[in-house]
Amino acid sequence: MKSEILNDIAEVVGSVCEVSVEDIRSMCKRSEIVDARCIFVRYCVKFGFPASTVSAYLGRKRVGVVGGCLRNYDAYHKSSLSFRLLCHDVDRVLADKYPPS
Repeated sequence: MKSEILNDIAEVVGSVCEVSVEDIRSMCKRSEIVDARCIFVRYCVKFGFPASTVSAYLGRKRVGVVGGCLRNYDAYHKSSLSFRLLCHDVDRVLADKYPPS
């Protein structure tokens, strides 16, 4: 069940951000992929996944990638309207898929 939710989050983020799940899991530093990765990490944490699970899903050995993504998420969210719009779209799709109880 956990891996299904992680895959769902990755697919939604990838679809909204127009990148592949493989891109999100990659080490690529292109800005649109970094944005998608940060959004993915933020929503995984929001869904209650521990940093170790998220970093393992991303194929990283260290959990530091999660902390870095969360710091970047906050900075991007404050400074970029397009990033906030992507987050809003991801939030809407995930809320439809996993309504709050």
